[in-house]
Amino acid sequence: MKIFAVIFAVCVVGALAQLNEDDEAAKMNEYRTACANETGFNDVNVSNIPVGNWITYVPRIQCYYTCIMKKMKIMNEDGTVNEEKTRKRMADKFPADKIDAVITKCKDLKGAYMCESVMMIMKCYDDEKASLWPSEKSA
Repeated sequence: MKIFAVIFAVCVVGALAQLNEDDEAAKMNEYRTACANETGFNDVNVSNIPVGNWITYVPRIQCYYTCIMKKMKIMNEDGTVNEEKTRKRMADKFPADKIDAVITKCKDLKGAYMCESVMMIMKCYDDEKASLWPSEKSA
């Protein structure tokens, strides 16, 4: 009887995890659609935009990504980093001191306009991601 209770609990947890993933995917689709409408960036294959070459994006694509970051609450409406949200999103993957160092290094970068500033910050995070991983302990 106990084994059935354990199996049931595992199934419920799995279903809830899938529900969260489905909710997250639905929100991202909603954000993409809203941001495409707001920025005039109407590429049918938004998911095929390469990530990592942040600065070379044309302004419309930069503003599209800025819009998504704002909707995710990673960026504030004024284009500054929402440090609290950023830490929360990264907390389960990286040590706090490393997160703080990267946020401090990247948060105040400024471009010619807000969307370019956001892309500079995102590029900085992308460049710094290797420094976030805990270093291997020597044997």
